[in-house]
Amino acid sequence: MQIRFILLSSATLFALAAWGQPEPATSGPIASPPAAQAVALPDRDGVYAMAAGITPPVLLKPADADYTPADPSERDRPRIVIAYTVVNADGSAKVRNLLHPHDTPLEAAAIAAVNQSQFQPGSLNGHAVPVLVCLRVPFFFPRSPTPRIQNCPDPNRFQVSGPPDLYHAPPGSKPPVLIYNSEAEYSEVARKKRIQGEVTLDTVVDEDGNPTQIRVLKSLGYGLDEKAIQSVSRYKFRAATLDGKPIAVRIVVEVNFRLY
Repeated sequence: MQIRFILLSSATLFALAAWGQPEPATSGPIASPPAAQAVALPDRDGVYAMAAGITPPVLLKPADADYTPADPSERDRPRIVIAYTVVNADGSAKVRNLLHPHDTPLEAAAIAAVNQSQFQPGSLNGHAVPVLVCLRVPFFFPRSPTPRIQNCPDPNRFQVSGPPDLYHAPPGSKPPVLIYNSEAEYSEVARKKRIQGEVTLDTVVDEDGNPTQIRVLKSLGYGLDEKAIQSVSRYKFRAATLDGKPIAVRIVVEVNFRLY
């Protein structure tokens, strides 16, 4: 089991030390795919959400995002953009909207990359149909920012009460430092089924360096989400600081489950 953690910025849902991002641009409500239903029905635009009977699209040829940070220090601040995307019946893609958009050049590059990617379209009863999926574009320099399909998060689950930037790392602050981690255990059912993959959590590291408000962003199921939460709840950090004083910040923790 491997872990890594990244700071959550105000630019995108996932981020690492993305200090001083602008306030969110007004973009209307986020289009969240409707819940799975017995009979797959399209929305008013003729687009299907992932539901029973829908064969999901397959990413065949991802296009890397063309983005060069204006500030060299930005290379040390990885971020991830989540794009709600319609994969059309011809395999082309069109980003419908972003999760928590901020209208930044980085997000524009992510949108362009997704729109230029090529897919095998989703289908219903053997016929190609437009399907709404989510793609994540990770900007972890020096690796290429390449789109990847992921489960769509519910945007309403990740609203933080209080001021918009309550737990986002402010400019000039220093990130938390992990000083103790607890190995996550496999659930019995996941081990028997040989489930492998990554559980992504977000958490607020408080002023005492303790993880709080732990939530699942990317699920594996089979009891592994619970095991990841149990593990991360035992982590200990040296708290983030601003002007030498500890502050609470939101980070993302990725817990990898592998069988060897």
